[in-house]
Amino acid sequence: LLNSSIDPAELILNAVALEIVLNVDEVLFSLVPLSTKHLLMHMEPLPGPPTVKHFRGLDKRTAIVTTFLLFMFVLFYIGGVQPLVDRIKAAESELCDGQRHVIFATDPYQFVYSATLEQNDGGQTNVNVATETAVEELVYPELVPIRNYSGIQGHYDLGFPQVVGDPPSYLRQVALMTNSEAAVAIQEVEMGVVCEDIMRNQILPFMQTYMLAYGVEGASSCADLVHLCVEVPIIRVVCPITCGCDSPFGLVFDIDGDTGCPSRCLEAGRWPSIVSSLPCKDTPVSELQASSYWHSWVRQFTERLAYIGAGFEDAMAIICSKHGGNCTRMFESGCDFVTDWAVGVKTVFGDYYEPSACTGKYFGSAMPTIWRPFAPICPERCGCLENPHLTTSVLEDSPVAICPSTCEAGTSAATNATNATNETDIDNDTETDE
Repeated sequence: LLNSSIDPAELILNAVALEIVLNVDEVLFSLVPLSTKHLLMHMEPLPGPPTVKHFRGLDKRTAIVTTFLLFMFVLFYIGGVQPLVDRIKAAESELCDGQRHVIFATDPYQFVYSATLEQNDGGQTNVNVATETAVEELVYPELVPIRNYSGIQGHYDLGFPQVVGDPPSYLRQVALMTNSEAAVAIQEVEMGVVCEDIMRNQILPFMQTYMLAYGVEGASSCADLVHLCVEVPIIRVVCPITCGCDSPFGLVFDIDGDTGCPSRCLEAGRWPSIVSSLPCKDTPVSELQASSYWHSWVRQFTERLAYIGAGFEDAMAIICSKHGGNCTRMFESGCDFVTDWAVGVKTVFGDYYEPSACTGKYFGSAMPTIWRPFAPICPERCGCLENPHLTTSVLEDSPVAICPSTCEAGTSAATNATNATNETDIDNDTETDE
């Protein structure tokens, strides 16, 4: 108020007013009775806090509390923080090995593909392998010329889908892999094989960790995982021989690449030699029921059909109407299933899709998935005597024979017998004319 006063008269008046305000309590106290003033003058002082010994302002209690808090902090750091820091550093060393310029991608089976990038003083990327070249194109496109390629440059051409825009990189293609392409990459690229059990080297620790989720500890070979072949697709990728991907009598019902079995197992595995040695004769139902694979097929067929037929129960009932709408019972009929299934599917969908349980294309071209072909176990019902060169194919360019070789011999014998009969008829006709 005084600072805002400019006029001297106003300044004096404000100073007097301030004095009155500051001394108003003394004026009021002068009006208090003498007895009250006497009582106030003879009152004892109020007791203060107890006197505490201290050293340069630090008392004993504060020193103890501070020391205790510091001790607890050190104890927490040693027992809680330091082990966590050590684990983080160990993880960093394990994952990156001191290299922080890392890029990675995972395929549908959670296999990790990675590459490192190191820049030298010239600003160029230090490239050691073709994979890093692909990563270089993705991360530093301005430093390298554009190159178009498919698959892994210089070594493999897996036909991975091309990416519109930037040149496709290997790791980007990994992220876009289908299940079938991922299975091929793990077998052919990572391990350098086509269709083998690969539970070894860098695959072993990965699978041991992966299998902990299924309650399997310490698995050291594919034999330890055979009981999970049907349920876990990645086991079919790593253990295709044990799971029977390369055999006409394997445990798994799905044999195409999208469900785990490597795509080239049919042509590169035991399939050709086993099929060629089979008799050209339908397998009786009793023999199928006594086999190690049949009940597994029945269960998987039932599960697949329940999944595919969800919402189309009426259509499934028509397809399996000969067995009271029970498709499982139809499948369990053995070789009769081949004919009954084809008739049922054609009743619902017509002849356009060409369904055939013999070739494994149960819904024909309407569904590309390949299930177990019946031709190896039911060659007569599948017409192998009339067409011994019946094939199926997981890969379009690699058809695989599914009829036993003995059927071709039977066809030749039947043809010779027919020719001989025709010749005899001609001779008889000639003699009659004479």
